[in-house]
Amino acid sequence: MREINTKLLKKLVLGTAQIGSKYGITNSKAISDKEAKEIFSFCEINNINKIDTAISYLQSENIIGKYADDTWIINTKLPKIDNNTLNVDYFVRNTVNDSIKKLNIKNINCLFVHNSETLFCKNSDEIYNSLLTLRKEKLIRNIGISVYTPSELNKVLRYYSFDYIQVPINVLNQSFVHNNNLKKLELENTVLQARSIFLQGLLLLDEKKLPQKFINEK
Repeated sequence: MREINTKLLKKLVLGTAQIGSKYGITNSKAISDKEAKEIFSFCEINNINKIDTAISYLQSENIIGKYADDTWIINTKLPKIDNNTLNVDYFVRNTVNDSIKKLNIKNINCLFVHNSETLFCKNSDEIYNSLLTLRKEKLIRNIGISVYTPSELNKVLRYYSFDYIQVPINVLNQSFVHNNNLKKLELENTVLQARSIFLQGLLLLDEKKLPQKFINEK
Protein backbone atom coordinates (compact mmCIF):
# COMPACT_ATOMS: atom_id res chain seq x y z
CA MET A 1 0.00 0.00 0.00
CA ARG A 2 2.86 2.37 0.81
CA GLU A 3 4.36 1.84 -2.65
CA ILE A 4 1.03 2.64 -4.35
CA ASN A 5 0.64 5.82 -2.36
CA THR A 6 4.16 6.91 -3.25
CA LYS A 7 3.46 6.45 -6.95
CA LEU A 8 0.24 8.43 -6.68
CA LEU A 9 1.92 11.24 -4.77
CA LYS A 10 4.45 11.67 -7.58
CA LYS A 11 1.57 12.34 -9.98
CA LEU A 12 -0.30 14.83 -7.81
CA VAL A 13 -0.25 18.49 -8.79
CA LEU A 14 -1.14 21.11 -6.18
CA GLY A 15 -3.79 23.48 -7.53
CA THR A 16 -3.36 27.01 -6.18
CA ALA A 17 -6.37 28.97 -7.43
CA GLN A 18 -7.49 29.56 -3.85
CA ILE A 19 -4.07 30.69 -2.65
CA GLY A 20 -4.26 34.47 -2.64
CA SER A 21 -7.75 34.65 -4.12
CA LYS A 22 -11.28 33.53 -3.32
CA TYR A 23 -12.07 30.68 -5.69
CA GLY A 24 -14.45 27.76 -5.95
CA ILE A 25 -18.04 26.87 -5.28
CA THR A 26 -17.44 25.80 -1.70
CA ASN A 27 -14.89 28.40 -0.59
CA SER A 28 -15.82 31.62 1.16
CA LYS A 29 -12.32 33.09 1.49
CA ALA A 30 -8.82 32.92 0.09
CA ILE A 31 -6.15 30.78 1.72
CA SER A 32 -4.01 32.99 3.92
CA ASP A 33 -0.24 33.32 3.74
CA LYS A 34 0.06 31.30 6.97
CA GLU A 35 -2.16 28.52 5.62
CA ALA A 36 -0.18 28.49 2.37
CA LYS A 37 3.04 27.98 4.34
CA GLU A 38 1.49 25.00 6.13
CA ILE A 39 0.32 23.51 2.83
CA PHE A 40 3.79 23.80 1.30
CA SER A 41 5.36 22.22 4.39
CA PHE A 42 2.92 19.32 4.15
CA CYS A 43 3.74 18.87 0.46
CA GLU A 44 7.49 18.84 1.10
CA ILE A 45 7.13 16.22 3.83
CA ASN A 46 5.05 14.03 1.51
CA ASN A 47 7.21 14.51 -1.60
CA ILE A 48 4.59 16.49 -3.52
CA ASN A 49 6.52 18.99 -5.63
CA LYS A 50 4.29 19.91 -8.57
CA ILE A 51 2.28 23.15 -8.65
CA ASP A 52 -0.39 24.47 -10.99
CA THR A 53 -1.04 28.19 -10.85
CA ALA A 54 -2.01 31.06 -13.16
CA ILE A 55 -1.25 34.72 -13.65
CA SER A 56 -4.95 35.46 -13.24
CA TYR A 57 -5.00 33.93 -9.73
CA LEU A 58 -4.25 37.37 -8.23
CA GLN A 59 -1.60 36.95 -5.49
CA SER A 60 -1.03 33.24 -6.05
CA GLU A 61 2.34 33.54 -7.81
CA ASN A 62 3.65 36.00 -5.22
CA ILE A 63 2.75 33.71 -2.32
CA ILE A 64 4.11 30.61 -4.05
CA GLY A 65 7.40 32.43 -4.61
CA LYS A 66 7.84 32.80 -0.85
CA TYR A 67 7.86 29.05 -0.26
CA ALA A 68 8.86 27.45 -3.57
CA ASP A 69 12.19 27.25 -5.35
CA ASP A 70 13.75 25.35 -8.25
CA THR A 71 13.16 22.01 -6.53
CA TRP A 72 9.47 22.51 -7.36
CA ILE A 73 7.96 21.77 -10.77
CA ILE A 74 5.76 24.79 -11.45
CA ASN A 75 3.23 25.34 -14.22
CA THR A 76 1.46 28.63 -14.78
CA LYS A 77 -1.03 29.99 -17.30
CA LEU A 78 -0.89 32.81 -19.81
CA PRO A 79 -3.84 35.23 -19.52
CA LYS A 80 -6.00 36.19 -22.48
CA ILE A 81 -4.21 38.63 -24.77
CA ASP A 82 -6.09 41.62 -26.12
CA ASN A 83 -6.55 41.70 -29.90
CA ASN A 84 -5.18 45.25 -29.91
CA THR A 85 -1.82 44.23 -28.42
CA LEU A 86 0.77 45.72 -30.78
CA ASN A 87 3.80 43.61 -29.88
CA VAL A 88 2.60 40.14 -28.93
CA ASP A 89 6.05 38.63 -28.48
CA TYR A 90 7.10 41.44 -26.13
CA PHE A 91 3.90 40.99 -24.09
CA VAL A 92 4.29 37.21 -23.77
CA ARG A 93 8.01 37.44 -22.93
CA ASN A 94 7.44 40.17 -20.34
CA THR A 95 4.59 38.21 -18.80
CA VAL A 96 6.71 35.06 -18.51
CA ASN A 97 9.69 36.91 -17.04
CA ASP A 98 7.41 38.56 -14.50
CA SER A 99 6.00 35.16 -13.46
CA ILE A 100 9.49 33.67 -13.15
CA LYS A 101 10.51 36.54 -10.88
CA LYS A 102 7.40 36.23 -8.71
CA LEU A 103 7.70 32.44 -8.46
CA ASN A 104 11.39 32.65 -7.53
CA ILE A 105 12.45 30.08 -10.14
CA LYS A 106 14.80 29.97 -13.16
CA ASN A 107 12.21 28.74 -15.64
CA ILE A 108 8.64 27.51 -15.88
CA ASN A 109 7.98 23.80 -16.35
CA CYS A 110 4.91 24.39 -18.51
CA LEU A 111 3.25 27.58 -19.66
CA PHE A 112 -0.41 26.87 -20.40
CA VAL A 113 -2.64 28.95 -22.61
CA HIS A 114 -5.42 29.55 -20.07
CA ASN A 115 -8.21 29.90 -22.61
CA SER A 116 -8.23 28.34 -26.08
CA GLU A 117 -9.95 31.44 -27.48
CA THR A 118 -6.51 33.03 -27.25
CA LEU A 119 -5.45 30.82 -30.16
CA PHE A 120 -8.41 31.68 -32.35
CA CYS A 121 -8.01 35.43 -32.65
CA LYS A 122 -6.08 37.61 -35.09
CA ASN A 123 -2.87 37.29 -33.03
CA SER A 124 -3.08 33.50 -32.55
CA ASP A 125 -0.09 32.49 -34.69
CA GLU A 126 2.08 35.19 -33.13
CA ILE A 127 1.16 33.98 -29.66
CA TYR A 128 1.91 30.36 -30.50
CA ASN A 129 5.23 31.26 -32.14
CA SER A 130 6.18 33.27 -29.06
CA LEU A 131 5.58 30.18 -26.92
CA LEU A 132 7.76 28.10 -29.22
CA THR A 133 10.55 30.69 -29.03
CA LEU A 134 10.45 30.81 -25.23
CA ARG A 135 10.55 27.01 -25.13
CA LYS A 136 13.56 27.02 -27.44
CA GLU A 137 15.26 29.54 -25.15
CA LYS A 138 14.37 27.31 -22.15
CA LEU A 139 12.53 30.05 -20.26
CA ILE A 140 9.70 27.54 -20.39
CA ARG A 141 10.36 23.81 -20.72
CA ASN A 142 6.95 22.88 -22.12
CA ILE A 143 3.91 24.55 -23.66
CA GLY A 144 0.34 23.55 -22.85
CA ILE A 145 -3.30 24.49 -23.15
CA SER A 146 -6.31 24.18 -20.87
CA VAL A 147 -9.54 23.10 -22.57
CA TYR A 148 -13.09 22.45 -21.32
CA THR A 149 -14.74 20.18 -23.90
CA PRO A 150 -13.71 17.46 -26.38
CA SER A 151 -14.85 19.63 -29.30
CA GLU A 152 -12.58 22.41 -28.04
CA LEU A 153 -9.72 19.91 -27.81
CA ASN A 154 -10.30 18.69 -31.37
CA LYS A 155 -10.34 22.24 -32.68
CA VAL A 156 -7.06 23.07 -30.97
CA LEU A 157 -5.29 19.91 -32.19
CA ARG A 158 -6.25 20.62 -35.80
CA TYR A 159 -3.97 23.66 -35.79
CA TYR A 160 -1.48 23.37 -32.95
CA SER A 161 0.64 20.89 -31.02
CA PHE A 162 1.27 20.98 -27.27
CA ASP A 163 3.40 19.16 -24.71
CA TYR A 164 0.67 19.29 -22.03
CA ILE A 165 -3.13 19.32 -22.25
CA GLN A 166 -5.23 20.11 -19.18
CA VAL A 167 -8.84 18.84 -19.12
CA PRO A 168 -11.63 18.51 -16.52
CA ILE A 169 -12.19 14.92 -15.37
CA ASN A 170 -14.28 13.76 -12.41
CA VAL A 171 -17.04 11.30 -11.57
CA LEU A 172 -19.68 13.64 -13.01
CA ASN A 173 -17.73 14.72 -16.07
CA GLN A 174 -16.45 11.80 -18.13
CA SER A 175 -16.68 13.50 -21.53
CA PHE A 176 -12.95 13.15 -22.22
CA VAL A 177 -12.99 9.46 -21.33
CA HIS A 178 -15.34 8.63 -24.20
CA ASN A 179 -14.84 8.54 -27.99
CA ASN A 180 -11.09 7.94 -27.78
CA ASN A 181 -10.40 11.50 -26.63
CA LEU A 182 -7.64 10.38 -24.29
CA LYS A 183 -6.23 8.10 -27.00
CA LYS A 184 -5.78 11.16 -29.22
CA LEU A 185 -3.56 12.74 -26.57
CA GLU A 186 -1.56 9.53 -26.26
CA LEU A 187 -0.99 9.50 -30.02
CA GLU A 188 0.12 13.14 -29.82
CA ASN A 189 2.64 12.11 -27.15
CA THR A 190 1.05 14.72 -24.90
CA VAL A 191 1.06 14.80 -21.10
CA LEU A 192 -2.50 14.77 -19.76
CA GLN A 193 -3.21 16.83 -16.65
CA ALA A 194 -6.62 16.30 -15.05
CA ARG A 195 -8.24 19.24 -13.30
CA SER A 196 -11.52 19.83 -11.45
CA ILE A 197 -11.34 16.29 -10.07
CA PHE A 198 -13.42 17.36 -7.05
CA LEU A 199 -15.49 19.99 -8.90
CA GLN A 200 -14.02 22.87 -6.90
CA GLY A 201 -14.63 20.90 -3.69
CA LEU A 202 -18.29 20.17 -4.40
CA LEU A 203 -17.77 16.40 -4.55
CA LEU A 204 -16.16 16.41 -1.10
CA LEU A 205 -19.04 18.16 0.65
CA ASP A 206 -21.40 16.44 3.04
CA GLU A 207 -24.84 16.21 1.46
CA LYS A 208 -26.29 18.50 4.14
CA LYS A 209 -23.81 21.23 3.24
CA LEU A 210 -24.54 21.29 -0.48
CA PRO A 211 -25.39 24.77 -1.77
CA GLN A 212 -29.12 25.05 -2.48
CA LYS A 213 -28.66 25.38 -6.25
CA PHE A 214 -27.09 21.89 -6.38
CA ILE A 215 -29.70 20.06 -4.29
CA ASN A 216 -31.73 19.02 -7.33
CA GLU A 217 -28.61 17.87 -9.19
CA LYS A 218 -27.96 14.88 -6.90
